[in-house]
Amino acid sequence: MKSLRHMIIHHYDCDSYPTVRTPVIETIFGFLQTLFENKVLQTLDLKTCLTTREEHLLRKLPHLKYLSCLVSPSCPFPEIHILHHLESLWLYNTCNHDPHYRGNPHLLNDLKLTKFPSSIKEINLKGITLSSSAISIIAQLSNLEALILACCKFEEGLEWNVDEEIQFHKLKYLQLDHLNIRIWNICSEESFPCLEQVILDYCVELREVPYRLADILTLELLSVRSCHKSSKSPAKKIEEDARDIGNEQLNVEIISSNLATGCVRKRLQQGLELFFFFFNGGNCLNNLVKKCDCQTV
Repeated sequence: MKSLRHMIIHHYDCDSYPTVRTPVIETIFGFLQTLFENKVLQTLDLKTCLTTREEHLLRKLPHLKYLSCLVSPSCPFPEIHILHHLESLWLYNTCNHDPHYRGNPHLLNDLKLTKFPSSIKEINLKGITLSSSAISIIAQLSNLEALILACCKFEEGLEWNVDEEIQFHKLKYLQLDHLNIRIWNICSEESFPCLEQVILDYCVELREVPYRLADILTLELLSVRSCHKSSKSPAKKIEEDARDIGNEQLNVEIISSNLATGCVRKRLQQGLELFFFFFNGGNCLNNLVKKCDCQTV
């Protein structure tokens, strides 16, 4: 076990994830306390909450690169800035089936998560409330290249305003999934100087896609999938305006819900691109995509 590098622990209790410690969970963490002595573990995927009680265990994982776990409003999250090699962080609300049902834990007020390792390249948050201060903290991560917000809420309400002082310096991939926002404002294209892909999935209340996206010369893909019908026209206008300023590489795809199944391969390719970007440098991507070419849905 001293050479174990990747661990995934799935625990199901009455068709839901545990929000309190059960004897099974206590046994798991007792096992982890012994296992963590190997100091080579790189992947830790837990379907239970990590709390401040496990912070001493995380300190025994100096080479951890991928961390995924549940979060709860009643469980402050451990300090993770000590994980100097962490590259990917996935945090999910404990109410997995409907993250909006019992209220989303606040990233700062509930989870007390105010410091991230500077090594982080990818953050995936599901069912979490974000304030402008939280967004500012995330934007300051100098190596962040991918940000996925699913079923999240903004403290300001139905708007997400990206002010001029907010700058995601290296962000290349931004995905907004099932966000209950009506307005998304970007004050300056300088907020996303390296952005390559914007994926909007099932943001059914979003009325307009920010026109500032047309001014981002690095943008290659804008995908609007199953969003409000009024978002289609702004998306097309963004493509036209981008062409006018010389961005010929931008591809805008607008997918309605009844056409979503016809785009399975394209979405699979996007997922593979993101996965191999972080875990294998994209070396095997072309071979896998070629194998998918002959498959139909």
